This record gives sequence, structure tokens and C-alpha cells, in this order.
Amino acid sequence: MKLALALLLTLQPVPATAAPYEPTYESLARHQVPQWFEDAKLGIFVTWNASSVPAYAPVGKYAEWYWKRLQDGVGDWRQHHLDTYGQNVVYDDFLKQWKAEKFDPRSWLELFRDGGAKYYTLVTKHHDGVALWDTRTTDRNTVKYGPHRDIVKELAQYDRSYGLKRGYYYSMPEWFHPNMPKIGGGWFGGTPPKNWFTGEDVPYTGYKPIGDYVRDHQYPQLKELIDQYSPDLIWCDIGLGNVNDSTHLNAYYFNRAAARGQDVAVNNRCGTNVPYDFTTPEYSVEPDIKTAKWEASRGIGFSYGSNAQEKPEDYLTADALIDSFVDIVSKNGNLLLNVGPKADGTIDATQAQRVRELGAWLKVN
Repeated sequence: MKLALALLLTLQPVPATAAPYEPTYESLARHQVPQWFEDAKLGIFVTWNASSVPAYAPVGKYAEWYWKRLQDGVGDWRQHHLDTYGQNVVYDDFLKQWKAEKFDPRSWLELFRDGGAKYYTLVTKHHDGVALWDTRTTDRNTVKYGPHRDIVKELAQYDRSYGLKRGYYYSMPEWFHPNMPKIGGGWFGGTPPKNWFTGEDVPYTGYKPIGDYVRDHQYPQLKELIDQYSPDLIWCDIGLGNVNDSTHLNAYYFNRAAARGQDVAVNNRCGTNVPYDFTTPEYSVEPDIKTAKWEASRGIGFSYGSNAQEKPEDYLTADALIDSFVDIVSKNGNLLLNVGPKADGTIDATQAQRVRELGAWLKVN
């Protein structure tokens, strides 16, 4: 009987995911969307960086792009900056002014849970290159500057106790990293940071000299996040061209997760011709039901980052938010609803209210 059972077990088909993932399209394409993500319906996006100090964009625009808009000479941003701060204040001065003195990770996580979210996706590094954890690749992070806190670690210490999966957004390029190759027709890379009024070059605060952007900075940072914080989801952004090693990175991520018995997901922005688990329309919704999983992201207002120009009337009403959520879920999507914390670490009262109103509706529906 024991011999027959042993023979039966050896003849059972081996799941495709049992074999290690290789850094090839064919191997990575075997990965499947985890059931927890299929069932989640709602996640909370958290966009927080030094742009929360000026917290400015014309209503309808993204405030987290403050630095790039100044560098590009966009009039509204430049005039606001000149009137408010003068020509001698540069973006990295905001990094030093970003104190996060009221940041309480447990209050954030409680809000996310009360809103009915099953996961959160934290912007661990936006295009300004400031990492929200104690990375070894650069001193341009929130432990060495600004808050002097490891935001990623503090949230990870408590998130499981609130029943939340953890996801990490990571910007593949940086606007002005000295080693960043030019991509997207100069949209990213190839241009040093400058004082946008005097034309003078300014330091890239915290920069450590390296040889290659991907090999010595991007890949090691993502590996740090995987190894140190065990994310359930990686949310890449702007993996354009060849400025990534996402096939190797995703294979490493999937294999590490499998070794931990963890079901993980990656989005569709890690690189050109890189397999993915779900698509990510931004401030838009699929018109019809999709078989493949997708996730719509949007703010409660018009910006992901904190924008003091937005007033309560610029935010979705509770009814509009619920209607949007129902529409997305009915088409096999998840809603990744963004909150943009203020520079002190608090979340706007109206944004928090909307999250709770959605949660109250979910409790009875």
C-alpha cells in the first residue's frame, strides 16, 4: 500500500510554479495572479514625497511632479514658486524641510482597514529619487534626510496586524539622477538638476557615485525591498526601454516569494516585453468586462501627491466614489484609491472621510 501510494504521488502532475522561474519571457509568463489579489477589490495607494512641502499644482494636475514642472519651465509652477519661495530655493530644500512630525503608521493602517482595503501600495520611491527606506545604494532617502525615518519599515511592522497585504510602488527611472540614461525623448535622464531661475547646477542631495544606474542602483534597491520587507506586490512605474533588468528581477522576486510560501503579483509597468499579472489604467476605467485582472488607480481629487490647491469640492463625493468602485469591480478590476499625505504625515480630513465612507458602504454591501 505504501509503495502504491509513493508511485501514485510520483506520477502526479507537477504544477508549473513548482519549478524555479528563469529570467525569460516564457518562464515569467507562467506566473499567475494570486487569488488574494483577484478577491481584494480595493487597495489604498499612498503617494508621499518632498513635493508635499510645496503641495502645489493647478487643480487638475499632479502635484507630485512639482520638480519636473519647474525644470521644464511650466509657467504656473514657476510663478507660484517665485512668489512663494523666491529664486534661491530649490527642490532639495523641500527634502530637508519635510519633517513628517505627525506620521503615525498605525493611524494610516487603521484608516486603510476601516475603508475596506485588503492591501496598500506605498510609493517607496517616486521620480525625484528619494527612497522611503534606509537603502544602501544612496543617501538620498528619508532616513538620512527629511523625516529621518524608515517609512517602509514602520508600516511593515504593523500592516499584517491590520489584515493588509503590502505593495510597493517603485519608479524605475529618476528625473535627474546623474547616472540615469536619457529615455522617452529626454523625458527622464540625461539632464542634471538645476536652479530653474539662475541656470546653475545644484547637487543631487545624497548621491553616491556609481558606475551603472540599473546594475548599481535600481536593481539593488528593488532587491532590498524584496529581501528586507517581503512585499506581496511590486508596482513598477515607467519601465521604458532597456533601463531595467526586470526579467531577472521578477524571476528573483517570484522565486524568493515561492521559497517563503508567499503569493505575489507584479504590474505591467516593469519594462518593455516583460510579462505581468495585471494592467494599471490611470484615472480611467475599462469600458467592458475583462477576463484578465486589472487595477484602476486614481486620487480622491485630481492629484496623487498632496495638493493644497484642491478644496473639498474638488474631491469625489461619497456617492461618486462608490459608483466608480462598483463599476470597476463589476468589470473584474480592483480600485487602487490614492491618498496623498501632507508634509507632516497627516492625511487630509476630507480624503480620510471618503475612505471611511466607502468602508461603511462595504460593510453592508
